[in-house]
Order: sequence, then C-alpha cells, then structure tokens
Amino acid sequence: MFDQPVRSRDEQIAWELSRRARVGVLAVGAGILYELSASILSAVLKSVPSVGLLQGLSPALQGVAVPTTSPGVAEVRFISSHAFGTIAGSLIAAISVFLTVVAFSFLAQATTFRRPQSFRAARLLLIVGGFGFAFLSVAHEVINAIESHQFVNGHDFSDSAVQHAISTNTPTVITTYLDVVVALAYAVGIGIVSVNAMRVGLLPRLLGFLGVVVALLFVLPLPLQLLTALWLAGVGFLLFGRWPGGDPPAWESGEARPWPTAAERRMQADGGTPPPPRRGLFGGRGAPASTASAAAVADAPPEPTAPPHPRSNKRKRRRR
Repeated sequence: MFDQPVRSRDEQIAWELSRRARVGVLAVGAGILYELSASILSAVLKSVPSVGLLQGLSPALQGVAVPTTSPGVAEVRFISSHAFGTIAGSLIAAISVFLTVVAFSFLAQATTFRRPQSFRAARLLLIVGGFGFAFLSVAHEVINAIESHQFVNGHDFSDSAVQHAISTNTPTVITTYLDVVVALAYAVGIGIVSVNAMRVGLLPRLLGFLGVVVALLFVLPLPLQLLTALWLAGVGFLLFGRWPGGDPPAWESGEARPWPTAAERRMQADGGTPPPPRRGLFGGRGAPASTASAAAVADAPPEPTAPPHPRSNKRKRRRR
C-alpha cells in the first residue's frame, strides 16, 4: 500500500509537475482552515467558566462536606450549550490535518525518489497518525457533548458526576490516551518528512526547520496555531513555484541537491571564490591566534638597531 512505484527520472519529474500545483492548493487550504479552527475554538471557549480555589472551597467553608451541587456544574452546562461550536471547530481542524497528510505524503514520495535510503516509515507514521489524530479530535468533542448533555438532563450534580462528565468516563479516557499516541506518531512523521525533504533540497532550510518546530506544537499544548498556518501556507507557495528564493533545483533535476548554505551562496555570488576564513579565537583570521601572530612576526622586517651609546664605550675602556 505504501510502496512507491518504480519510475524513471523523467517520469518522476513529470508526475510531480502534474501534481505540484494541486498539492500546493491543499497545503495553503490546510493552513487557512487550521487558523480558522483555532479562531472558532478560541471564540467559543474564551468565556468558559472556571472553578478557582475559592469557588472549590466555598462549600467546605460553609460547612458542607459533600455538596449536592458542585461548583463545576456551570462548566459542564457551558460545554453542553456550546457543543456545536466546539465540534465545528474540531471538524475544521480535522479537515486541515487531512489536507496536510495528503500534501506531505506527496512530499515524502518525492523525497524517497531522490534519496531511497530515507526513513520510509515516516510516511506510514504521517498517514496513520494524521488520520487518527483528525478522527480522535472530533470524537473527543462529540463524546464531551454527549456526556455533558446527559449530565445536564440528569439529577446528580455532585463533584463525582461533574468529573465523570468531563474526564473520568470511559470513552473520554480511551480517546485521551489514544490521542497522545496518534499525535506523537503524526508529529514524528511531519518532522522526519520535513528534515528529509530539506536534506535532498526540496524544502529550503527555513521551512525544514520550521517543520520540526510545528511537529512539536502538535504534541505540546502551546497557543501557536498561527505559526503552523503560516508554515503550511509557505509550503503551499513553494509547491506553486512562488518561493521568494526561487524554486529549489532538486525539483527540476529529479536528484538530491541540498539547499545551499549561506557560505555557498556567498561563493556563488562572488563568482566561485571561497568564503573568507573563519576568525580565530582572538580575532585573527584563518589559523589560531598564536600561529597567526608567529607568522606575522616571521614576515615582519627586522627593526633597525640603534648605535651604541658613547657612555657604553667609555665603560668598556675603563674595564680594559
């Protein structure tokens, strides 16, 4: 299923050329949808009631050891009444992840053709982890909606009932643990594909290193969705052939041509002259400071010697 068909170099280049623009549309669309999902979820959840320390201790301060109505009831009711917004936001995010998987699966195939020894399991991790991540993100919100609805329409509003509705029910526990596994697989797949594509020259260094950062964001709960969206849009523009630095030569050649470093770009700009030597420890160029200073002393002209002072001649005569 994940084996790549055998093609000649010309066939591979033609196959990629016929799909690059469409895959670029998917990558840009994934970035737009990902940011849209983050905006929807942020707007829905910004007014969610939270139970602070004082609210949690208020029943005990009033002398009620086991309150019949938990302070967390308001949060569960909020989740139930805003279920449509959270499910819609998660569904849009799932579509974004699906488009990202398709785009990077194409990038993984192009990378493997140029470097067959690349880690082939990265594409498997990308597909399985991405589809699982997209499905479980929607399933988690659907389960929250069902459990919170049952809580609101029930008669038990105790602390244990609140915890059951939010976190301790069986479907939520299962999806939470599975979500960690598939998110990690998806992140590893994205990171490895980005690094391998950068190594063969299909992605510039900026997009390659950002791919690793974005992969970490799928595991770490950091509010940096805009960075992910911009990175996906950048990959899409590159697939369009609209990258500001020009199209990487590895796409046209069908061979691995790593993106040139800053020193190599300076060499090309200077007409092939080597870059300036690195500075030594104390500011010298090329060799270490001790070697450079010794060479400077050896190459320096001899200093003129001053004529002997008359007094020294008189002393020599007296000694005689």
